[in-house]
Amino acid sequence: MTNILAFDTSTDACTAALQVGDKIYSRHEIAPRKHAQLLLSMIQELLSEANIKLSDLDAIAFGNGPGSFMGVRFATGIAQGLGFGLSIPLISVSTLQMIAQAFHAKTGAEKIVSGWDARMSEIYWGFYVCDDHGVMQPQQEDALCTPDKLDKKSYAELGCTFAGNIFSDDTYPEARAMLTIATSKYNLNEILLPENAHPHYIRHVVYSVGVRSGSVRGKV
Repeated sequence: MTNILAFDTSTDACTAALQVGDKIYSRHEIAPRKHAQLLLSMIQELLSEANIKLSDLDAIAFGNGPGSFMGVRFATGIAQGLGFGLSIPLISVSTLQMIAQAFHAKTGAEKIVSGWDARMSEIYWGFYVCDDHGVMQPQQEDALCTPDKLDKKSYAELGCTFAGNIFSDDTYPEARAMLTIATSKYNLNEILLPENAHPHYIRHVVYSVGVRSGSVRGKV
């Protein structure tokens, strides 16, 4: 029996879920700027509902971005703190992969371009395809570009659907969906020591004005 705690704070959603064997417990709330107030209490509620302790966890999955600079740092920091304290591994999961997984669970779509508003007139996006185990797998590295650089027509011709707020879709990253990805990664030993966990910003120059890094990769 594998017990995995998962959470993400990279967007306005504060989302947490707990898998204990074949049972899943979850919390999900759209709460801008309230992640620090909500996340730890959500985790405690989940543990109480499942009747287990932190020491019963086998791994912790966290959303490592891209997304809100502070939100991504917050989730990474909490995951590292718990991982160090419990001496258990971490599993990092892309925000965009979570959106694709949540959209797949909601609609059954198997080819998905997921995207999120990166601000500064740019967008984060990624291309995912469902594997034989129901896990949305990346077909490229998550990318950053201006909206006009995303060749939406070409992806539509491949049979893709589109998820995330840049497409006027209300699908947020969800920790329940993250557990599907995290379980697959755990079984494949795609885990991290806490000291090796890092946020994935994509936009590397965070504080500069008018100078930004990032490129479109793997474009069809």
